[in-house]
This record gives sequence, C-alpha cells and structure tokens, in this order.
Amino acid sequence: MYADVALPIAQEPFTFEVPTALAPSLECGCIVAVTLGKRRRVGGVVVELHDRRPDYQNIKPVEELLFDRPLVTRQSLKLWRWMADYYMCTMGEVVHAALPSLIKPAGLDAGEFAQSVFRPRSVEFLRPTGVGELPSRAKAQIKALERLRELAHGAEVRRSALMAEGVSANIIRKLVESGVVESVWRTEAESQPAFEVKCPVLTGTQQRALDELRMRLQGVDTALLQGVAGSGKTEIMMNLVAQTLAEGRDVLWLVPEITLSSHFAERLRRTFGAAVTLYHSGLTDRRRAEVVWNMAYTSQPRLMVGLRGAVLLPMPRLGLVIVDEEYDTSYKQTDTAPRYSARDCAVMLASLHGAKTILSAATPSMESYSNALAGKYAHVIVGERYGGEAAEVVVSDTRRAARRGERRGFLNIELREAIDTALAEGRQVILFQNRRGTASWLECECGRTPRCQRCNISLAVHGGHLMCHYCGRVYPLPESCPDCGSTELRPMGTGTQQIEQNIRELYPAAEVARLDRDTATSPARVRQILKDMESGHTQILIGTQLVTKGFDFGGVGVVGVLNADNLFAGADFRASERALDTLMQAAGRAGRRLMRGRVVIQTSEADNPVIVHASRGEFDIAASHILDERREFNYPPYCRIITVEVRSEEYDEARSGAECFAREISRADVEVLGPQLLRREGYGRGHTQVLMLKMERGAPLAEIKKHLRRVADTITRRLRRVNFLFNVDP
Repeated sequence: MYADVALPIAQEPFTFEVPTALAPSLECGCIVAVTLGKRRRVGGVVVELHDRRPDYQNIKPVEELLFDRPLVTRQSLKLWRWMADYYMCTMGEVVHAALPSLIKPAGLDAGEFAQSVFRPRSVEFLRPTGVGELPSRAKAQIKALERLRELAHGAEVRRSALMAEGVSANIIRKLVESGVVESVWRTEAESQPAFEVKCPVLTGTQQRALDELRMRLQGVDTALLQGVAGSGKTEIMMNLVAQTLAEGRDVLWLVPEITLSSHFAERLRRTFGAAVTLYHSGLTDRRRAEVVWNMAYTSQPRLMVGLRGAVLLPMPRLGLVIVDEEYDTSYKQTDTAPRYSARDCAVMLASLHGAKTILSAATPSMESYSNALAGKYAHVIVGERYGGEAAEVVVSDTRRAARRGERRGFLNIELREAIDTALAEGRQVILFQNRRGTASWLECECGRTPRCQRCNISLAVHGGHLMCHYCGRVYPLPESCPDCGSTELRPMGTGTQQIEQNIRELYPAAEVARLDRDTATSPARVRQILKDMESGHTQILIGTQLVTKGFDFGGVGVVGVLNADNLFAGADFRASERALDTLMQAAGRAGRRLMRGRVVIQTSEADNPVIVHASRGEFDIAASHILDERREFNYPPYCRIITVEVRSEEYDEARSGAECFAREISRADVEVLGPQLLRREGYGRGHTQVLMLKMERGAPLAEIKKHLRRVADTITRRLRRVNFLFNVDP
C-alpha cells in the first residue's frame, strides 16, 4: 500500500510506502511523520491511499502515525484540493496555511521533531459555585469573582484567561479555598458543561425574516441575508445557530476583523456559553493546535468563531456556515498562497458537508448581490431597524463650506453643529476617516479626480506623472482641471492622528479616543477602547474602517464621515462599491436605540450618485449604478480576473518575463492589461511587474489556467531567476 502525503511545502503530495504494521491504522486525513531529503523529519497529511507504485526506484516509508485518529476530515481534504486547483497553488501551500505548526511538526533529528509534536495537556478551569459568600472587606476577591462570572457566562473559564485580566494567583487561591469558586483540571477534549441557550427574542419583522430564511433554504444551499444596519441580522442568525447546535451539528461563523473577533465571541458566549470557540492567527500556536485536536477528539457540537483562516479548519459535523459582513475585503488572502476568498471557500465547504451557508451584510458585495438577483442564492431582506428609526443623513458640501468660510480644521459647519448638540445632550460622536496616512492621488478644488480612460480607476501620482495601477498607462500631470480650469490640483490624504489633534483643540473638554491600526496594538487595548466607548467614558471616537464595523454603541448620536471623496480614490475598480459599503455602514452606527441619530457626510462631490443614494439608504439603486459601470468597463461579476505578478531580483528580468508572458498567452478569450511596476515595501522584495488578465464569464477557466501555467513554466526555464505568482479573483 502507498500513501500520498501532502507536506507543508510548496509542492504537490509525495508518495510513500505504508509499512505493514501501520496499514490497519492509516486513513485519509491522518497526520504522519516522513523524512524529507536526507534527514529532515516532517509531519504531513495523508490525502490518498492506493496500490499504484510510483515510477521512481527508492520509495521512502511512512515512519510514524502521530495521532491515533484522523485530524482532517474528507470534506476538508476535498476543499483543500479544490483550493489548490482553483487558486493556482500547490496542495502543500494549502496544508501550510490550514494547520498549526504543532500539528504539522518538523525537525532535523528525532529529538527535535518529538519536541515539536502537539500533545494535549491538562488545563485548570474555574467556575463560580454559587455557594458561600465573601466578606465585604475582601474587595479584590469580590472584584475578581465578578469578572469570572462575566467571562464564564454561567459555564467556566480557563485560569490563564482570568489571570490575563489582572487577577493574581493568590486571589484565585483564596477564592477556591473559600468555596465560591471551583477548580477543575481536565484536557480540552473532556466534556464541556451543559449550558442553557437563551436566544434573543425577535421582533415581528425579524421573525418573518427567520421564517423566510428557513423556508427558502429548503430549496437552495446559500442565502443572502441583507438588512439595514441595526436591523437585528445577528439575532436572526443566532436562532439558526441554536437550532443547528441542538441538532448536534457544528457551526462556523466567520467575521472579518481580528480586532473585533474577541469582542464578538464574548457576546455570543452570553447565549451559547462554552460551545463558542475562537480561532484566529493571533492565538498561540498551542492554542490553535488544541482547537484542531479537540475537533477530532470531542463529540459535542461547537460554534467556531474565526477569521478567514477558520474556513480551512476540519470541522467534522458542519451544519451551518455564516459569513458576517460578507462584502469585507479582508476575507481575501492576498500576501501568500493560497490567495483564496474565504467567502467563496465557505460556500464550497458547506456544499461538501451538505450544510447551509448564510452570507450576511447590510451592503452585499456586487458578486453576491448579482447571484441573489439571478436566483442562485435565496435573498431575504430585513428592511426595518430594531429599536429606533433610521438616522437622519446630511450631505455637507466641502467646497461650499470652504468658499463661505464655514470650515474649521476638518469640520464643516453642519458637522460642528451636530457635534455640539450631541455633546450638550450627553450623547457620543464617531468620526470616520478612510486612511491613517497620506494618499497619493490628485484632486481639484471642484472635486474632480483624474481617472484612467481605459480602466476607469483613479490615477496615482508617481513622481512627475500619473499612472494607472491596472494597465500601466502613463498620463502627464495636468496643469489645470479640465472641468473648471482651476490650477489648484492638490495631493490628497489626511491621517487620523492629525484629525485627533484638531478635534482635541476644538473640543478640549471632551474625552477623545482613536481606533485604528496604530492604536489597536493588542486585543486588550482594543477591548479597553471599546469598553470606554460602551460605558460612555469616551465622548468622541475617531477611527478608520474599524469604527464602521458591526458595533452596537447605544449612546452614539452623531457619525461624521470627514472626507467621503477619498473612498472613491483608490486604484481599484471596487472603489465605488467599497465607498457604498462604508458610507452605509457608518450611517448604521448612529441612533441605535430609541433616540434618532444624525450622520454628516462631508464631500466635494455632493452630486456623486453613490453618495446621494447611500445618504438616502437606497442600496439597490446605488448597486444598480455600480453594476452598470462594471458591465460597461467589463469588470466582475461580468468577467473573471486573474492578476499575475512576475518577480525577479533584477528589474530587466522581471520586465522581460512579464512582457514575454503577455505576448505568449495569445488567446482570444483573454484580455491582457499591463505589465506595470508594483511598488513593494521592505528589503529583499526585488522587482515585481503585474499583469491583469480578464476573461469572459463563459470562458473555459480551468483550461486557461493550465495554459497560463505552461507559459509561465516555459519562461522560467529560460529566465531562471523569474518567479510567477497568480491571484485568482483579486
């Protein structure tokens, strides 16, 4: 018997001989140890067992079975194989991304390898007993017990998690000795305590949406749940989660942001208790290995909350997959292979399990929205906000404010007056700015931004000229605006740090905080910023995209979008779509309780159709406008796109390889844009040329991919220092 083993390297599976002693125990999905090269020992996944002897003379054996049962399900193996084929990478690269290093260990000798293998350990858990009382003078113990109850939600919590909250070992010892807290040692795989699930009570509108979802999902496998911000989509989906867990099946709930995942998981634990498991790259490797190991060694259903990488987890009893904020670009892996879309992989994973998928968003992606319109997905709409009416949205013209002298710092008069009123009423303010630093595009005082005539995307400033980041076409820097004749063409971009400084000067008595990548330095720091906002301590919160996500701050009365123009200025055909998403998400943060909120959108393009329709809450009309533009310029969902990065340490070789590739593709069903230079930060990146390939939806994609690989292989044989990287559906 022979085993094809996928190793965590950029190669396809290798074939090894299965010793007679291991044959009865070996299955697909098992983790085994093999020797790679002369002495390097590596852990890999058995992807196929067969009797076909390979055509090379020396066949190495499978040396050891690392775990006594398969850790990877057959459905996950099928998903990984599909990902390797679809996203033009190797099975080994998928395995490398999917499994923690302790599950796929490596070492240069037996001792080093053995130390790298995951072994479960006993963990101390704490839970309140509800018995006994603490003396009133034991303030530190009382505070620690209250925090334990908050974390446990009626179940239990790791001792380490409580200590991470600042509770000392001495306080924990006293709590256990007093009998108000019980200490339990067990492995992660032992039974979790029972937890009574109490789903949120739904409004009539939410209940009708839930009933429609259940009915529609009987006929299709995927549904798009579209609801205005604050309509209670999360509560609707929690009811479906409860039903799935009650049936003994697992649920995968994907969220887009690592900084928000812990906050969201804690919210779900209030309903589902210990059934909730959090998984993301910020966890320790041991913790991630425990999650993978537990799924194979436990039988209770779980609710897995995770970022895009969680879609690669081998969940054995999957019944429901939820992709929250499904439009979010962070679901797409871009830096390393596999360059996959977690949203699309989630739909595929659910189909392999016979499970259902719910794509949830207030502003769906154009691809998902198009699929819903075409009937491929069930489409359920929740059009009514929960607990209050929609916020009043005001579009404030920045050009007019500047002409009239009504602008102070970064604020037009409409936004200043709204902030003044909100603070006087004891309500909070969120100010959104799209970027942390400065951006590299031009904008006229009339609001015009130069765009590529061929690709319809904003042109970037490169030295003394403008360049399209898609086709590479170069334009001279304009001396004046073709619309108004003004010579005041300015490079645009303002960072949140500058805005924070300006706001502190305008409102010195207010408590001001900032939430962006610079301040969100750790989960604890994010939790503190959010806690201060939830408690009302923070009066004005300034931030980037993070502040427009699915937070539910009841005290927010005003949301200000400081510069809507730069939402459209990115060198990306999706810029209008992302602007629509951001504006409608930002508007949803205001007035989420009984008091109506106000949203002020500052822009120099007050007549931009996307801004106009977003301000009115007319997603469908704005989406129709965007789809018409996509159809005119042949962008997804009306075509497929693959970008090709051609890399070399030498500029001339990278350029030559890219130009050869563009010439030798030579297919009528492939349109080639570029090549053009991609600037990368960091030492040792070399030079990268990028091409964009467009294919009609009906084109034979699998055949085209094989052709692209053949052309790339031919060129790399001639230019050995050139590498090709493919990104499907960028």
